[in-house]
Amino acid sequence: MLSPRTFDLSTNTAIQPNPSRMVGFIVYEMKVGDCELDQYGVVNNAVYSDYCYCAHHEWLNSIDVSLDAITCDGESLALSETSLKFLSSLRSGGRFVLKMRFLDISKARIYIEHKIFKLPNMEAILEAQVTRVWLNKNHRPMQIPQKYLSKFAQFIHDHNQSNRSTVGIKDDNKDGAKFAQVMNRRVAYYV
Repeated sequence: MLSPRTFDLSTNTAIQPNPSRMVGFIVYEMKVGDCELDQYGVVNNAVYSDYCYCAHHEWLNSIDVSLDAITCDGESLALSETSLKFLSSLRSGGRFVLKMRFLDISKARIYIEHKIFKLPNMEAILEAQVTRVWLNKNHRPMQIPQKYLSKFAQFIHDHNQSNRSTVGIKDDNKDGAKFAQVMNRRVAYYV
């Protein structure tokens, strides 16, 4: 099985991005609610996963993909794996931006990167990588249906004009088959 490509920017100081000019990210501005705090007055660690989920859900809605429609078909887009790196904390009423981008899409999985920055100084709060898997009615991984894959590909196509590297659409077959192609070509995407 092929593993997803990851970009660990923290290990190479030569390519440290300026958070306010990170290319290819979808940006959501949010605010901390009092109910999201723990006994120490900071955002509970579990809430950061919810922030990432909310951004992903908003993105799906923006490209006209409804989670309700997916579940009505008996399928689901489930969280398969998540990795959170906590860098600092958010406090009550704090404003922040969540930046999200796609690292890779396979036949059954979507690999997403999230970064959270505190406003107004853009202090790094969280780095996360999430893997979502498409499940069938029997809760087994399945190929992402073409009607949704084409919407993902269209989004990538619409947002790749200023991008410099590519992210492939991978084949999740156990034999590690070649990269699949969306719309008969490799899709350029951003780093």
